[in-house]
Amino acid sequence: MKRLFAILILIIMPLAVVRAQFGVEQPFFALASTAAASGPFGPTNVAGLGNWWVFSDVVTNAAVSNWVDRIQFKALTNSGTARPTNSALGVHFVEASSTQLTNSGVPIGDNDGTKKHTQWYIINLDNASGFHAFVGTSPAAARQNHLGFDFGKNYFFITPTLYESGAIAAGAWVDVCLVGGSGNTSTWYTNGVASTTVANSLDNGINWRCWGGDGLNGFCSVFVREYAIFTNTVLSASSVSNLHYYATNLYKYTP
Repeated sequence: MKRLFAILILIIMPLAVVRAQFGVEQPFFALASTAAASGPFGPTNVAGLGNWWVFSDVVTNAAVSNWVDRIQFKALTNSGTARPTNSALGVHFVEASSTQLTNSGVPIGDNDGTKKHTQWYIINLDNASGFHAFVGTSPAAARQNHLGFDFGKNYFFITPTLYESGAIAAGAWVDVCLVGGSGNTSTWYTNGVASTTVANSLDNGINWRCWGGDGLNGFCSVFVREYAIFTNTVLSASSVSNLHYYATNLYKYTP
């Protein structure tokens, strides 16, 4: 009986190997692979992802009162009657203080003196003319920090100085990345390509509190599909390029 069982094993095992090699369904006793399947690249594949807001998480064709990030569940809120709206194109802010989203505070880095952080977002500007704040600190802060667009040029502002990059056009999808803190410098990337490096970075330990404006008098008209904050992290050029590939592959825009 033992010899018969051994002979059966010798016959069946090669069959299992051949069937697996040619993509035929394996017999029930074959061991399944324990290797994890590798999914498509995205922001979660980059170390340091602290917050990530995605427009598809919000009800489409409705006013946005609560936009929650996927990582730490930080909610951007607006309880007023005039709010940004979400569409198939993204969360749409218009140039009015009433359509801002606010938060009690989303930290972008720590207080270790290195000013390390990365901001990354996919946007489409309605209006590239004029000065428009996009994301900022509390309007009551004595020293303001915010991001925005100055006649289409990406900028970040630290009282009293504006640090700008190359202009982007209205009506076109673009992914923008601001990498700060490497030697107290910041580098702007547009569609995965480095454009400008400036000799400063956003202040240590600040908290973003306003989306769609700076809480004062500078507001933005823009569609936003994603906004990610990589806390205490200086992204490499290859990581920024990979994020651009992810964005264009998912949302089908060029370049």
